[in-house]
Amino acid sequence: MSNDFKNTWETYVLSWKAESSLKKRELFAKCLDPACQYNDPLIQTEGWEALEAYMLDFHRQIPG
Repeated sequence: MSNDFKNTWETYVLSWKAESSLKKRELFAKCLDPACQYNDPLIQTEGWEALEAYMLDFHRQIPG
């Protein structure tokens, strides 16, 4: 695995752990295209705003 890919992945993982919108956006800027798409069995999102909303809702449902 290249260091660039690894760093991008680790930054993305940190964005899931970040609890504030501001911190998530700072991390998104380092690892995601503003028009990114996220898909899992429960949802499909497009763009930072939708992904951030999903992440924050996920944190509300499953703290920590």
